[in-house]
Amino acid sequence: MRDKVYSPSSVSGLVRTFQGQIFPWLVEAAASLGRPLTFNDIDPDLALRLAADLRQRLNYTTAAKVFQRFLLFLKFASQIGLSKPLAEIRPPNPFPKTKAAQRATLPYSRRERSELLGCLAKDLQSIRAGTSVLAPLEELVVYFLLIAFRSGFNATPLLELSRDAIRPHPLRKDYWLLVGYKLRALRTVKASAKWSELVDQFATVPTDLVTLYREVLAKTAPAVDLVDVQHKHYAFLRPPLGSRASARAGQSVPLTNADVSTCIHQRLAARYAITGDDGKPLRINLRRIRATLASRAYELSGGDPFVVAKLLNNSPLTAAIHYLSAPPDAATEFAAALHTYENRLRNGTPASAEKTPLGKCSDTKKGRYAPNDGVTHCQRWLHCFKCPNHCVSGDDDDLWRLYSFYWLLQRNAEKLRHMPISGMTRFAIRVMDEVIPSIFGPKAISARDRARHNPHPFWVRMRDDDLLLSETYDAR
Repeated sequence: MRDKVYSPSSVSGLVRTFQGQIFPWLVEAAASLGRPLTFNDIDPDLALRLAADLRQRLNYTTAAKVFQRFLLFLKFASQIGLSKPLAEIRPPNPFPKTKAAQRATLPYSRRERSELLGCLAKDLQSIRAGTSVLAPLEELVVYFLLIAFRSGFNATPLLELSRDAIRPHPLRKDYWLLVGYKLRALRTVKASAKWSELVDQFATVPTDLVTLYREVLAKTAPAVDLVDVQHKHYAFLRPPLGSRASARAGQSVPLTNADVSTCIHQRLAARYAITGDDGKPLRINLRRIRATLASRAYELSGGDPFVVAKLLNNSPLTAAIHYLSAPPDAATEFAAALHTYENRLRNGTPASAEKTPLGKCSDTKKGRYAPNDGVTHCQRWLHCFKCPNHCVSGDDDDLWRLYSFYWLLQRNAEKLRHMPISGMTRFAIRVMDEVIPSIFGPKAISARDRARHNPHPFWVRMRDDDLLLSETYDAR
C-alpha cells in the first residue's frame, strides 16, 4: 500500500472478499494438489482458473470485482516480497468490458423520495421536540440520511466529517460549504448550502445542510470526551457502547457503515414501511440517495452531465456509469420527443437560420442551449436534437453534414455507451434513422451513404472526447 492510501472501508472490503470468496477456493485448490499452496504456486493459470470459477458462481460484474481484489492482494504481497511481481502473475484480462455490464443505481421515484423524506422529517420533528421514541443511535442515523440527501456525499466522507466541516463560502454571502475528504481519491469533496438565521428561525421544519450539521455537533458533543484522541475531531460519534462490548464499555466510537446499515434495515425501514414502485419494501441506502440526487440534478440542468459530476464529486464518466439511469417514464418521454422533433421539422426552416455542422440553427448564440454571452456559438451538438432552434432544410449539404455526425456516433458507439451523454446519443441516432428519412425520403438515404464514405471535414477533425466538451466551432 505504499504507492496509494486506501480507506479503512476498502481494506475491510478486501478482507471480507478473501474470507468469503477467495480463501475457500484456495483451500479447494490446495486439496486438489494434495499439499498446501504457497505464493510460488500462484501463476497466470491459477488466476484464470479462479476467474472461471467466479464467473460460474457470481454475476459478471461481481465476479470481476472479486478478481480485481485478488490482484490487489497479490500487488501488496509482491511489494513486501512475499510473491512474484504482479506482472508475472496477472493473466490476460478475463473480464473484458466490465463497465458495459454495469448498471447504474436506480434512483428513487418522486413518490418514493417524497415518502422517505416525509418519514425522515417526522422523525426529525420528534427529535427536536424531545418526543422521539428512537434510540440515540437511530436518531444519529436519521441526521446521517438527511445530510446525505442534502450533500450527495459517499458514505466514507460523510462518516468521517470533521467537527469544523461547515465553513463560510469565500465569495458568496449567506452561502456555506460542507467540506469532507475522499481518502481513496486523496482530495476534498464539497457541498454548497445557502443558509441564513432568518430563514432558519421561521422555517417549519428546517432541514438545510447547515442546521442539520450543527444539530449533529450538539447531539454528539458529550461523546467527544469519551472517544479516543484520534477520533475527537469526528462529527458523527455514536453513543457509548454498552456492556456487550465490555472491553470498551462506556467509550464512544465513530459511527460506522455497519451501524447505519443495521439501524436502517432492522429499525427504520420496518417503522417507515414504505413500499417501492415494484410493491416490495423500499431499500434505503446511500447509493440510491446519490442516484436520486444525480437524477434530479440532471433533470434541472437540462441534461448537463458536468453539473451532475460536480455535484457528486465524480468524473463525468464515473457519475454516468454508477448513478445516471433512465427514469421509469423515459420510454414515453423518448417517444414524445421524437414526435416533437418531427413536427418541428415539418413546420419548415426559418429564412434567417444559420448554417451549422448539424444542419441549421435559428439562433446559434442565444438558442435554448447556447452560452447566451452574445459572442460564443452553441456547441452542444447532441442537444440540437431536443432544441427548438435546430432545423434541417433538406438541402443535400445540410443532410450531408448531419449524417457525417451520424457516422461519427456509430463509429464510437461502444465508447459513448459509457459517457453521460449516452441517452442523448441514442436519441440522436434514432432521429437520424427514423425521423429524417420519413421526411426527406431518398435524399436522406443518399446523404447517409455519401457521408459514410466521404464525411464532412468538420466531423473528421472532431476528436471523440470533444463530443463532451468541444471548442467553439466555425460554422461553414
